[in-house]
Amino acid sequence: MLKTKKTGSISLIVVIILSSVIGFMRITQPHNNYLSYDNFGYYMYLPALFIYDDIKIKDFSRVEELNQKYNCTPTFYQFDSGKEGNKVIRFFMGISIIYLPGFAAGHLIALNTDYPADGFSLPYYWGLMAWGLMFLIIGIFVLRKILLEFFTDIVTGLTLIFLFVGTNLFFFTTMGNDTPHVLLFTVTAIAIWFVMKWHQKKKTKYAIGSGFFIGLLIISRPSEITILFLFLLWGVMGWNSLKEKIALMFRHRKQLLWFALSGLIFAVLQMTYWKTATGNFVFFPYNDPGSAMDLSHPRIWWVLFSFRKGWFIYSPLMLCAMWGFYFMYKKNKEIFWAVFVVFLLNLYLISGFTSLISYGYRAFIQSYALLAIPLGYFIQYVISKKFWVRMLALIVFVLFASLNIFQSKQIAVGTIHGSRMTREYYFATFLKKYPSEEDRKLLLIERSQDGIDILKDEENYIKRKLGFEGYENPVQYKEKYFDTSNVYQGKYSIKLDSGYVYTPSIKATFDEITDDYYAWIRASVKFYPTADLSENEFYLVVTFDYKGTAHKWKSMCPNRMSETIRLNEWNTMTLDYLTPEMRSGDEKLSVYVWNPRSAPVYIDNLEVEVFERRR
Repeated sequence: MLKTKKTGSISLIVVIILSSVIGFMRITQPHNNYLSYDNFGYYMYLPALFIYDDIKIKDFSRVEELNQKYNCTPTFYQFDSGKEGNKVIRFFMGISIIYLPGFAAGHLIALNTDYPADGFSLPYYWGLMAWGLMFLIIGIFVLRKILLEFFTDIVTGLTLIFLFVGTNLFFFTTMGNDTPHVLLFTVTAIAIWFVMKWHQKKKTKYAIGSGFFIGLLIISRPSEITILFLFLLWGVMGWNSLKEKIALMFRHRKQLLWFALSGLIFAVLQMTYWKTATGNFVFFPYNDPGSAMDLSHPRIWWVLFSFRKGWFIYSPLMLCAMWGFYFMYKKNKEIFWAVFVVFLLNLYLISGFTSLISYGYRAFIQSYALLAIPLGYFIQYVISKKFWVRMLALIVFVLFASLNIFQSKQIAVGTIHGSRMTREYYFATFLKKYPSEEDRKLLLIERSQDGIDILKDEENYIKRKLGFEGYENPVQYKEKYFDTSNVYQGKYSIKLDSGYVYTPSIKATFDEITDDYYAWIRASVKFYPTADLSENEFYLVVTFDYKGTAHKWKSMCPNRMSETIRLNEWNTMTLDYLTPEMRSGDEKLSVYVWNPRSAPVYIDNLEVEVFERRR
């Protein structure tokens, strides 16, 4: 390992200035709703446990009341069903553990003032904001200490400036909602420092610290398990050094036991919660295709270079960190493979994740604590070159940093959209503070946040029939469920009751539906109810199948219709459906009627139409 001076006034001044600027911007431009969307799920462990004594969330009405009061989320995607009608928090508990000091401070203030001690009032907001800022500043100081192990004071200072001013880290630490990635940036930095110190001194306290913070990372976001390879490969330069590393770990196996035990604390806590809430020690929360891992189809090029949210498009300065891996390999092979392998594995996992919402792939934010090292090697190389090379690099940095700061303002005001960006829109709004209405037409289709799809502008679409089922061929299906007594059209209808709960489906692959990236589906059906629908509900269902899992399952039932439903008469039910984000064209659409009740309902004329945009 390259030995350098471990103190320096320049890098310390840089840390103080960065901390001051970030603190000023966070205080003067506070987030409108810090505990919204994902944060709502990450945080819910704390009020559920410490305020409401309801970690199993048996009383979900309380959550609904809090959401109505504080407007945290349009849908309750943060929760899943438990074993006894309770709710399970789908997010892992690591972020709640990090939040704990801020929550405790806010709760103490709320208990001693007139603010509601409900976990979401203003004292909690400011307690969490203040603690988040302090935690970030800790991360900056720790990262400085790490960099000083490899670089001079001036290189360390420049690396910190480049990282915080020239990448999307600037937005997420100043104007953006920082959870969980900015918090995990600090945890990653602390974990790196402990790993580095253990390999230098082989002391038990450093083994415990490494395991503790690596465990905290993993229980915050399981994909952070890649950080384990930093510990395993640190100091490995080839096969011979790998054998030496294995021998080293065997000699210090007692310390490694402490390493494992300190990390397993968090796994035990999480599994205890799952057992309490679900009845099982293991629960897989990412069970819908909208937020799933698809490691068989990683979209690496798309993650790096797409205009939707490509990492190098919105943080082009990180290309310098990629270049820095070369100089890192030349200068410090002892840590090259550890850092490089962790980066590649992290990139692979990010590329396999189906989530499509963020600015410049915020999932890389926590890894910046690690990528600062190859970035430092790039900067070290540049400042060792001739004057004109240094000046050219400075000009490029100023341009990248200026673009980054301006684009941060663009996303803060909504010009850059978190999930609907396109190449055409990006260049149409390049260096514009606000887009025009014509510009906004270049964005991707807007998807509802409340889960309700309504096709409003039919004139902009071309309509065609995709499928129709009048149930006129009894031989094709189960004849005994065909009925002739109640028919809307033709000779037969389908009778659904406790013996036959599903109609035959109308099916098509996405490629058969459209060659565009989306289409609207409109399903309609004639139904003849025979009993009070308040207790005998049935559903018109539209869904796609993604590897055996329902992808965007939507339904319509008579009780949600605006029209008056007539018993013992034929009625019409219609459902609009916007196709979800597709991972492959062979995902299959299914449209059918489902009657989970025993009261008979007669079904006829199931029809599916497709609306494709005019291009």
